[in-house]
Amino acid sequence: MLLACALWLAQSTGPELADLEQRLRQATDKNSYESSGAYEAARELAELRSPAAMRLRLELFDQKLDTYRGVYLRDWFYSGMQRAASFEEAQLLAAAAADRKRSELQRLLCLRALAACPAQVPAKPLLDKVFDKAPPALQREWQRTLGRVFAAGRLEAEGKSESQKLSATVRERLRAAGPPYSGLAALPGAETEDWARILQAALEAKDPCDRAEALRSLSGGEAHLRALDLALQTSHCGLRTAALESAVADREFRAIPGLIAALEQEAGGARGRFLGDCARALQALTGQQFGTSTTLWRRWWADESDRFLADALQGKVQAAALPTVGHAPGKEVHGDQATVAQIFGLPVDSQRVAIVVDGSGSMRIGKLGEKTCAEAAAGELEKYLGQLPDGALFNVVVIADAPVPLYKKLTAAAKRSRGEAVAFLRGYDFGGTSALYDVLLSVQNEPDVDTIVLIGDGGGSSGSHQYAGHMLDGLRREYMRTGVRIHGICVGDDAPKIRFMEDLAAATGGRTKQP
Repeated sequence: MLLACALWLAQSTGPELADLEQRLRQATDKNSYESSGAYEAARELAELRSPAAMRLRLELFDQKLDTYRGVYLRDWFYSGMQRAASFEEAQLLAAAAADRKRSELQRLLCLRALAACPAQVPAKPLLDKVFDKAPPALQREWQRTLGRVFAAGRLEAEGKSESQKLSATVRERLRAAGPPYSGLAALPGAETEDWARILQAALEAKDPCDRAEALRSLSGGEAHLRALDLALQTSHCGLRTAALESAVADREFRAIPGLIAALEQEAGGARGRFLGDCARALQALTGQQFGTSTTLWRRWWADESDRFLADALQGKVQAAALPTVGHAPGKEVHGDQATVAQIFGLPVDSQRVAIVVDGSGSMRIGKLGEKTCAEAAAGELEKYLGQLPDGALFNVVVIADAPVPLYKKLTAAAKRSRGEAVAFLRGYDFGGTSALYDVLLSVQNEPDVDTIVLIGDGGGSSGSHQYAGHMLDGLRREYMRTGVRIHGICVGDDAPKIRFMEDLAAATGGRTKQP
């Protein structure tokens, strides 16, 4: 009976897979993509569970990096990769991840698929030292994947001898991996030496984004409190965001004096985004409604700190659930407000902002009232920049196949720069495809940017991803390192795209607005 089922499966899957392969290989330009039904073929391939289907996805992935609508096909390939259920499928993914001849994107997505799928994973390729000298983003993904797969009990070694020393081998490899030690933090029963490495990364890692990621792995203790205080004193967006969110998530009430000091620092400076963020974190931890008034916070802490901390130690104080320190519903701050300018009626409390505008033809074709979306965006940009105080930092970036920035870096608001920005957007030739995901990822990592205002319909048509779920996952991961908030101005009417912009804003503490 089992043999008959196997023969039936082979007969039914073989011809089907061969047909899908033929249709996908034919799709190299617009005509062949449409005539072959390549999109439907990629979607059908994503549903097939077999080593042969996985091998085909991996073989075709890099071939579709530069073909017409290749991103649509690759996203379906990646969806199929995430559904690997057998050891053989995971073995193919792990081998591809370790293969330096494959693109960095494919290798990174193979690692993410291994972390997401339910299959048992062979240890040997994931322990390959090829990952030691991998590009930084790939090396970090390898750390996370190895730690999480092992913690889930899904890592399988070859032979009894290798199995017995697998735990020690994995720990040794992750200790040697370097910051941010995310895989080490995922291991069950992390040892004192492990936490010492993670703490050192949170305090001293060369890359501040690595410090932010390591800080999010820590919890409790004097060392954690010291790391939080030091992070709050920096100017790095990712570090400060990690400190604020960690303090609330871990109910670290002893961080309140440091938060008040950070609030005072912001109140005495440019009064940008972190003025409100510090106030919201204090409100979430204490339940007090003092907004951004440093005087009221200082007075309350001087009078109530002993009683408050005693109650906290007895579990009588509950920190509010606050996934981010941004504009979560019901978490508004009151009192003296940060400097706020509005665009399309959406308040933006940042003075280190990048306005990121969809550069595709939909901005030229779509309408907002009597104006095209592009015309409306330029008009709103002019009004918004007029509200920004002189010296506030901004840039305008158009989304094409790559970022098209007005300036090489954030530039101070002044009469000349405001005029150049509006002229740049009004003179832009909207059309072509847009690598939404890649451009947002790039701007998230721009020095000094703490807020993005995305103006568009929420869709992408080139680059690494266009599927909303894959874009959201990658951008949320990057937020945990950079802390860059993303607000969305939704100028389209496609419900799934609007939902993507809403989910992205929620994941980064932002807001959305439909004009």
